[in-house]
Parts: sequence; structure tokens; C-alpha cells
Amino acid sequence: MPLKPEINAVLSGRWQVDMMSTPSQSPMTCCYGFWCPCCFAYQQREKLLEITGEPYICCAGMCACGPCGKPCESKSPWLFLETCCCTNNAIMANRFMLQTRFDIQNDPCDEKLLAITACLNCICIIITMFSSERGSTDGCEAIMDCINASVCACMLTQQDIQIKAIEETIATQPYAGMSQQILCALPPQQQQMMGFAQIAPSGQYGAASPQYGTAAPRQMMVAVPPGTSPGQMVQFTTPEGVLVQVPVPAGLAPGQEFAAAY
Repeated sequence: MPLKPEINAVLSGRWQVDMMSTPSQSPMTCCYGFWCPCCFAYQQREKLLEITGEPYICCAGMCACGPCGKPCESKSPWLFLETCCCTNNAIMANRFMLQTRFDIQNDPCDEKLLAITACLNCICIIITMFSSERGSTDGCEAIMDCINASVCACMLTQQDIQIKAIEETIATQPYAGMSQQILCALPPQQQQMMGFAQIAPSGQYGAASPQYGTAAPRQMMVAVPPGTSPGQMVQFTTPEGVLVQVPVPAGLAPGQEFAAAY
């Protein structure tokens, strides 16, 4: 699922390799993603959480679903269950993390490839519903399973190549966290999740692993003052006593809260 246009519009980075080229760029990795996507998705999320220093949130905060929008005390066994029971969602959640944390635009073939896959899945469902031949429906479902697995393998491989490039970059330029511009483009519910994501269950701000340099910028929840509209600047005082100004994100009304980075 590509990022929404309003989020994609504020992104400027590019993938290291386009999705269609991944099988030729890293064939063994692609095979691993085809035959064992659960393990691959699990390993990728572990690596991303280690790089960013964020606590585990179900589906990386991609879905605003009650308690799933807050950090878990531990990734075990929840990450295992997510990658095994909802593998496609786990892969897309990894993609969401990569694009929003590291400023990466949608792959040009994202929408086209996924739209084609969705259409083929619909055709398969129609054939299954109206075909009286069991062999035809079984064959159709097997073909769609292979197509879906191939798309997931290409995504996993593209993401793996990107993560390796990020690891090389942060060896000299430590991870600095999600930019304020990207944070403001996210829906209010996800902004709140990103605010929660910066705070570990113990109440302390998360810090990236020492091998990846310094911690991500801190964030705190700020309430929109009365009479303030989106785009206007508001002031807040950090726990360290520093006065900071930030713009009010679009779609927020007075009294609502958003995650402000400082």
C-alpha cells in the first residue's frame, strides 16, 4: 500500500533500487523473501527498531486501532505474531517505517503493481465463485498465491537493500529521527502514535543503539490553544525548560494534541 499523496508529496528521497529490478540486483535475497517472508519481515522490523531506537508498536503505528497505537512493553511475542499471522501487513509496516523515518518517496511502480495484483485477486475470487470445476479454482488460487508471494519478495528485497544503504550512511551521519515536515503531513492519529513511539514504556525517551550513533530528537504532545488554526505557530516549553515554536499541523482543532519534535 503506497503512502497517501499528501504524505508522499513532502518526501524527496528515492529507493536505492526500483522494485522491478530487485530480482536481478539481489536474486538470493529475493528467493529468501519468496520462501520465508515471515522471518524476513521479522528481521527487518528488528533492524529498523534498532536503528531508530523506537519501541515496538503493532504494524509500526500504520493503523489507528486503540491499544495497538501505543508502544508494547516488549516486542515479544507480538512482533512474532504480527509477522506470522499478518505477514503482508508486517511487510507494509516496514515499508511505512522506511519511507517516513528516512524520507523515501513511493516507488514509481508501487501503485501500478499493487493495482494490477488487486485486480488479479478480484478476478481469481470471481472465478472461484462461479466456476464449477474444482481443478480450475485450485489452479487459479495457486497462481495468485505465487503472484502475491513474488510481489512481497520484491518489496522485502528492495527494503533490505535500502536498510543496508542506511546502515552505511549512519556510520558517519547518525540517525536524526523523523523530520518535522513529514510528521506534520501525517494524520493526527498517527502523529500521536509517533509521539508515543518516542517514549519507551518506562517513560524514558527511546535511544538508538550505540552502534547507530545518537538518539532521535525528542518529542512531546502539545495541545492546540484556543483560537489557533492550522499553520499558525504555537509555543511550548520542553521538560528541559527550552521555549520552542512549531506550526499547528493541518486538520487539527483547538484542544486537540499533536506530537511536536524538538
